[in-house]
Amino acid sequence: MSSSPAPGASPSPLSSIPDSIRDLFLPPGFPDSVTPDYLPYQLWSLPTHVTGHLSHSLATSSLLTAVGVSTSPAATVALSASIKWIIKDGVGALGRFIVGSRFSAEFDEDPRRWRLVAELLSTAGLGLEVATSLYPQSFMLLASAGKFGQALGKGMGKPVFRVIQTHFARSQNVGAVAAKEEVWEVAAQMVGLMASVAVLRTLEGSAG
Repeated sequence: MSSSPAPGASPSPLSSIPDSIRDLFLPPGFPDSVTPDYLPYQLWSLPTHVTGHLSHSLATSSLLTAVGVSTSPAATVALSASIKWIIKDGVGALGRFIVGSRFSAEFDEDPRRWRLVAELLSTAGLGLEVATSLYPQSFMLLASAGKFGQALGKGMGKPVFRVIQTHFARSQNVGAVAAKEEVWEVAAQMVGLMASVAVLRTLEGSAG
């Protein structure tokens, strides 16, 4: 997959990376098979994936604390939590419906802008869910608003990302580009999950 630099040309920064790592994260034929901004995009997106998974873990912990999982009898908690989760997810579904019916025509015009908007909405939604542990009396309001924000972000992000992937696939290799995107996201997920465990243990220790 790697190619030798032309005589007199400076070696690529990627030339020192083992082929096995390059093959894992980059599409076949890189860099000729994708646009020049493919790798910078992935590198800039990586921190958002890591913090996204970290935020999701913190939000889940806060949601469970807010509905009383750690203090209430199991049966009562299960019933109450199920009802609240159904309502919360229903509000989220409404958000995706609004995005699909209202904004579909705009996504092709400026996909990168809409991808940023999607990330901001998702992060704001997670922030509202984290706030449920601070204000459990407002659980339904905060959790539903948080889910709505995340659903808006997801509804925007998925179609916009397909446009971005098509842009990167210079050799009509959308499948390869999409497959490598999964590798980038899983790698970020693992880092985010490890960071989540460390943060939650720190919070648990400080609470004790």
